[in-house]
Amino acid sequence: MKKITQIGMLVIACLFISAIAISQSNSTIADIATERTYVAADRMAQPAPIPLKGGKGLLFENGPIVTDPGGGPGGADYSLLENPPFTVWGYAVYNSGGYRLADDFEITGTAWDIDSIIVYGYQTNSPTTSSFTGFYIQIWDGDPSAGGTVIWGDLTTNVLDDTYWSNCYRGSDLTNSQRPVMRIVTYVSGLTLDPSTYWIDYTLEGSLSSGPWGPPVTIWGTYDTGDGMQYTGTWALLDNGGYTQGVPFEIWGPSAVLEPPTNLACTVTNQDVHLTWDPPISNIEELIYDDGVPTGSYSYVGYTMASQMSPLAPCKILVLKYYTTVGDTTGDLSFEPRVFDWAGTMPGTTILYETTADAVEDDWLEVDISAHNITVTDDFMVGFGSTQGNVYMGYNTTDNGRSWDWDGTNWAQWNETYFLRAIVEYSKGDIVELSPVKVVPIANIPPDMMVEHKRDVSVEHSNPPVPNLGSRALLGYNAYRDVTKVNSSIITDLFYDDLDVEPGTYDYTVTAVYDEGESEPSNICEAHIAGVSVNEIGRQTIQFYPNPASGFINVKSDFNITNVEVLSFTGKTVYTNPTIDSKNARINVSNLSSGVYLLKVTTTKDILTRKITVTR
Repeated sequence: MKKITQIGMLVIACLFISAIAISQSNSTIADIATERTYVAADRMAQPAPIPLKGGKGLLFENGPIVTDPGGGPGGADYSLLENPPFTVWGYAVYNSGGYRLADDFEITGTAWDIDSIIVYGYQTNSPTTSSFTGFYIQIWDGDPSAGGTVIWGDLTTNVLDDTYWSNCYRGSDLTNSQRPVMRIVTYVSGLTLDPSTYWIDYTLEGSLSSGPWGPPVTIWGTYDTGDGMQYTGTWALLDNGGYTQGVPFEIWGPSAVLEPPTNLACTVTNQDVHLTWDPPISNIEELIYDDGVPTGSYSYVGYTMASQMSPLAPCKILVLKYYTTVGDTTGDLSFEPRVFDWAGTMPGTTILYETTADAVEDDWLEVDISAHNITVTDDFMVGFGSTQGNVYMGYNTTDNGRSWDWDGTNWAQWNETYFLRAIVEYSKGDIVELSPVKVVPIANIPPDMMVEHKRDVSVEHSNPPVPNLGSRALLGYNAYRDVTKVNSSIITDLFYDDLDVEPGTYDYTVTAVYDEGESEPSNICEAHIAGVSVNEIGRQTIQFYPNPASGFINVKSDFNITNVEVLSFTGKTVYTNPTIDSKNARINVSNLSSGVYLLKVTTTKDILTRKITVTR
């Protein structure tokens, strides 16, 4: 195979045996070997690619790219090249060269309604503001290199709807910030796929000279990470140091609830419109993991006693809390606070964070880790690493189904409640303590109840661990003037100024943008800009009925209608009829999903936009 690799800005060619693959390579192996000596000991193998999570929200995730959560520059995540055996940072996926990436996914059980697809890419030396300008994607009903047929999409329509930094860098050491990895998003309407195996095939465009490049699925300690392919005139498996690589991508379906912003208000000053709103109504609740009354305390030297935490959404971990007691206060009081990942049905072996702390006597100890930017998208474990025989952690004999013990290699579940808690911050700023709602005064634990943890005991559980309750990150907001999005990048504040607006009357709405898509719009705020605009001269009357509608909507105008469009609130046209030449039109909305849309009517006199609702 002939592989062309990029070292900085230099492109060199290496001749192998068969097809052509284009990839971005690292620097020398010697450079990486030095760096690897001080990170390998602290990194555990990442979990395998995540399969189907259900019929709502995240439907499929084709593997991770992050190897070091919070380990990169400024506390960002990092996708570290493991060298040896790997040499390739990323694979060419730029439309101008005809380079494409593809990988497969399988649907089992029921059909999927798909509303967004996300891929990953980078352009070397880009800022953390995305430089991507184009996204072209199609879906095949089989292997593109072995007789598959395109059943959806094409490689000529730019379907880029959103792009932003993934909070992850790609590189060969934990300090290099040349390759910030972006998430590239298309929102999809009307795509339903029946159970089968499919392939996505895509190419990208960007405003910089480098690439674009697509990072592979990266799992530390796992070398064959998938069966992704690259098209360079012919299809070939992605090769990295003799191992096959997967292509990271996500498929999302309609989420049960993508809550919109609330209480949108607008203030007009001259020709400027100032918008303010409140964040989506929170569904976050305070979870109960212990009853606040420890009846004893354990030491367990050489082991980590841990408890499963189930946040309602992706979050940043701010504080770890431990109820501790001590025997001899003059001795060494240290223990090791730890955070582990969660591997689907049991704790994972990846240590997201660890430190040392000194226990206190008969009280809660707080360990502030907020400066380390430890973020999680799923459940996680808070652990008490027992290192001293005279330092104890509180427990009682109730079974909350969340307690586990780690011997440094394996996990074993335990049937008592450990007194461990966490304080987390969700994306929109809600701070919730994952602990009991009711605060109960705690009596000191008597010395005879400060004991060494039982060893070599077989434990059965009737209560399984509580499953993950959600996976949603609020990224920010979009603001719309009628059907037009007025912000060029995601709004991270709770306000926006739309400046120098032409005189007229406008309906403003705001949506919330999550990882898995965009919410329905907020309430409408009408803003009137004083003055006379061309569009207000001789304003016509438009009638449309019924509204809400499930089959057809009738439109009647004072002037001849020349075009009718139905648009989603993200601006996508889902229906159009440009051949009308009458004062009446009839629109079929029976194939549209339930929701709120914008009806845009063009007449010989004016263009008017109105909100309609489709019901089922």
